[in-house]
Amino acid sequence: MHVHSGEKPHVCDTCGKAFIRPRYLAAHKLTHTGETSYICTDCGKSFYTPAKLKEHERTHSGENPYKCDLCEKTFASSGALTRHKRIHTGEKPYRCGLCEKSFALSGALIQHKRIHTGEKPYKCGLCGECFARLGALTIHKRIHTGEKPYSCDKCERSCRTITALNEHMRTHTGEKPFVCHVCGISLTRQSSLNVHMRRHTGEKPYGCDQCEKRYAHRGDLKIHRRIHTGEKPFSCAQCGRSFPRSTELNIHRQVHTGEKSSSSDLCGMPQVTHKRWKRTRDKPLTCDTCGKRFAQSRTLKSHQRTHIQSERTEASGETTKAFE
Repeated sequence: MHVHSGEKPHVCDTCGKAFIRPRYLAAHKLTHTGETSYICTDCGKSFYTPAKLKEHERTHSGENPYKCDLCEKTFASSGALTRHKRIHTGEKPYRCGLCEKSFALSGALIQHKRIHTGEKPYKCGLCGECFARLGALTIHKRIHTGEKPYSCDKCERSCRTITALNEHMRTHTGEKPFVCHVCGISLTRQSSLNVHMRRHTGEKPYGCDQCEKRYAHRGDLKIHRRIHTGEKPFSCAQCGRSFPRSTELNIHRQVHTGEKSSSSDLCGMPQVTHKRWKRTRDKPLTCDTCGKRFAQSRTLKSHQRTHIQSERTEASGETTKAFE
């Protein structure tokens, strides 16, 4: 049952590392004593069991004696073959005790359990960010090093992950394997399809913490927040004026170039419509009483008090007249 539950009851009293079986613990303990009786004659690497040495030696000889009878793929160890066969059988013997998810590999179960525990044992030594998986940390480190080991053979583009490279390759092949079942549009990435589906569902998962506005895209929320923060990261090199959006900067540049148009070159709207859209976007909060628009909730609340005070004054005047 320990194998299927992912439980590791056999703990090393020297370092605390845990194992499923006692023989694994016994082999591990040799790492502390320095005993390495089984040495590879090809590369000098040491092993703590003869079986592990034999498996390793096959990396030099290229021997893969264990063959899958379903797809003819071969493996260096019986354990590797057993794990591979689960691809064909769909067997997932490692079940999470906290939810209903099951896994083909014990390592996958261990990683999954960190979703429940919140454990993130892999820490970046450069920025301190922690991760639940070693692979995630390895990919993250490439942000700091700038390493992009996966190169496109069609252009000069390099990517940090094999997944990113596969997605990029579709720009050359034209492949769009992710199809919307509602409208039939095809897209190159699963993430793009997920975002596209929000058009049909109306889902807007990104909410502003300053007002009630919600957005389907994280980027739109980021831009919207600049209304509240006053951030204007796009500056004109000619006059120094700043804008919250790059599109607004491009429109502004026409002042310097002398370009004029009856419609916006960037969005195609007539100028009147474009200005109305800009006013609505910049001031998303509306007073229910008079329709006046505001950028910030505190300004709207302050304005609404003028209506309340006005109503009280009128009510007070009517009461006074009643007693005259």
